[in-house]
Amino acid sequence: QFVTGRALCRRVLSFYAPVRPTDWRFALGGRGKPSIATPALSSPIWFSLSHADGLSVCAVTGAGPAIGVDIERIANGEDALPVAEQFFPDTEVRALRRLSPSRRGEAFVQLWALKESYVKAKEIGLTDGIAGAAFDLARVEDIAVAFAGSLGEQAEAWRFRLFRLDDASIIALAVQGAVKGPLSLRAGILP
Repeated sequence: QFVTGRALCRRVLSFYAPVRPTDWRFALGGRGKPSIATPALSSPIWFSLSHADGLSVCAVTGAGPAIGVDIERIANGEDALPVAEQFFPDTEVRALRRLSPSRRGEAFVQLWALKESYVKAKEIGLTDGIAGAAFDLARVEDIAVAFAGSLGEQAEAWRFRLFRLDDASIIALAVQGAVKGPLSLRAGILP
């Protein structure tokens, strides 16, 4: 998955900049998040990668370095309420309790993926992101968030979006900064 993810990343970045896929060089941040080391671009771009069960996803933005993407399998949400009760903010736990058990697992995975995308965007510890960011799933195309004061975040500076890749997979995207237009997804198979 690592090799496939890097190949995907190189091809996707070359779609946005006139650079051959083999010419990209990467650096790792303090928590292992890759970024573009070379070449220098006249209009910088930033990206985030995620992998799960043979799937890879790469998100790209020109808005700034705070971008995160996560892909999760819906089946991972089974028996989710005990995990949520232990780690999620109370507002999310109450929202999950109101759902039918058949809907609860998917909603839990959506919340988890959103939290992971935020953690990746900010390069912070998972515990901070799980407890410190509370999401409202009422609007899937523009998801509302409330941050704990300890994170020092402004909710209006962030955009979050969920995508369904297929019947079994959810992708969450987090972007901080002035993002124009809708957040979109292109899916395909890497040759």
